Amino acid sequence: MGSKTIQHPSGVFLCLGDEAFSLTQRVDEIRRHFVALGYEREQQTVTARFDWSILASAHQTLSLFSEKRLVEGRLDSCKLDKKAIEAIASFVAAKDENTVLLLWSLDFDMAILKAKWFQQLKASIGVELFRPAKGAAFIQWLMQREKSYQISLSSEQREQMALHFEGNALAAEQCFKQLAILSEGSVSTENFEQVLTLQLRLDVFEMTDAALAGNTLKALNGLTQCQATGMAGLAVLAPMMYQLRQLMTLSEALASGQAPAAACQTAGIWSSKQSLFLEAARRLPTGKLPLLLTAAAKAERAFKSSDLTTGWTLLSDLVMFVGGNGTLLEASLCTSAY
Repeated sequence: MGSKTIQHPSGVFLCLGDEAFSLTQRVDEIRRHFVALGYEREQQTVTARFDWSILASAHQTLSLFSEKRLVEGRLDSCKLDKKAIEAIASFVAAKDENTVLLLWSLDFDMAILKAKWFQQLKASIGVELFRPAKGAAFIQWLMQREKSYQISLSSEQREQMALHFEGNALAAEQCFKQLAILSEGSVSTENFEQVLTLQLRLDVFEMTDAALAGNTLKALNGLTQCQATGMAGLAVLAPMMYQLRQLMTLSEALASGQAPAAACQTAGIWSSKQSLFLEAARRLPTGKLPLLLTAAAKAERAFKSSDLTTGWTLLSDLVMFVGGNGTLLEASLCTSAY
């Protein structure tokens, strides 16, 4: 996750990955470098209908304000088609030192690493990949961020952050920002627990993502962490149901005959999460999805009645249902008094 040299003979940089914090930091680093050298920044959002000839001929168009230009394109998808590859090749062939092309995307699919077009690009331009750090690498990154914010975590606090945020540098960074505001030097137990509890509310979405991916164990571990840190059940239920309603809308749209891409758009699902939701929609029977709303309503009433045991049990069964095991949820709905 450290700084890298900002140079490549092609004048083209491609940053891809699903580790948002490090990727956006790197893009900003490249951006600031060339702007400081007098390059004028031009931005493009690259969608499926983007006209790649705009970038291919960028070196042929003069700027009104500068002889040097940084053409930046945020890619909606990490998968580049033939026109995109040809446009980039044309840009490289021009060998224009006064124009730099910076392309980046937070959408990522491991399959592209074996694609022929990706191997060709990797050989001719500056390609950088950003994947979530795990284990000792993530601990090392936490220690680096501590120094950056001039705060000091205890080994136990650092281990807790690694447990909660491993692989999610963006969430950990938000945690550091809040700790730096509350603390000078060593972080007190009170401040640490306060910030961690608030931050975990954001991680309910990640927990639901794990369930949607069929990773029931990871999802249940996330739910257990939320409960163990004293997070309110209703605070877990609300963001969880936001994603599950998206899943229900997607399933209904697919059942009505909509194409997958159109169905995802109807459900308001980001491109980076479409494959996750589509896989869950294929795995879960559409006819049983209304059980999610029934379980959510019962869990809400249980929490509001201070019946925490029933509420958390229903949430656990709900997570297992989404992960692929609906037996416990159906049984809970039959026995629940709410």
